[in-house]
Amino acid sequence: MNKLILKLFLIMSPIFSQTKAITSSGEIVILNDNGTWKFEEKAGAVFNKEGWEVKYFVDEFGDSTKNGYITSNYIKGKFSNSATTNSELFVYFMITKNKVSFELSEYGSSVVKATSKFPKKYYIYLKHNGEKIKNRLWAKNTSNRVYVEPKKATKYLLELLFEGGDFNMVVDEIGDYASSSYNVKFNADGLKEVYSNLYPD
Repeated sequence: MNKLILKLFLIMSPIFSQTKAITSSGEIVILNDNGTWKFEEKAGAVFNKEGWEVKYFVDEFGDSTKNGYITSNYIKGKFSNSATTNSELFVYFMITKNKVSFELSEYGSSVVKATSKFPKKYYIYLKHNGEKIKNRLWAKNTSNRVYVEPKKATKYLLELLFEGGDFNMVVDEIGDYASSSYNVKFNADGLKEVYSNLYPD
């Protein structure tokens, strides 16, 4: 049940025989008495059970716009550099129609940052359902997110992810003084459906 070992706050409904519960990642789910469940629907957000979610950008007043993007739950992985080996990593995807990016959070709390003047560059290596993908991808960080570039590579990556299944992603920093390597495994099931709902054309 995807970590539905739940911190239950039991709000029982005598009419619908449903129970609300909170997952270990903080998402609210509806438990039915027949054993089925679903994520609670939220204004401006659509979940699927694999953890891909639609959110919407906000304007200067903090109000939601009609421009959406797809995020993931924080995915746990490992990272290594000259100072540490196999330390805790959180990866958080952000996908729009033409861009795939992700946040790397070392030790689960320290986001990897860069600037346009001093960018960080990476090679991305992928395995899909245990099979190594021949083409390596290139990515760059100029703020607090790693963006896959160019557009052709983004399209290629999205087509892979839309196939669903299990992915192992290795992100290696490149450059004269680079030493960081990031490794994360995740499942892309359901991403294509969420993407198609957000971008139907």
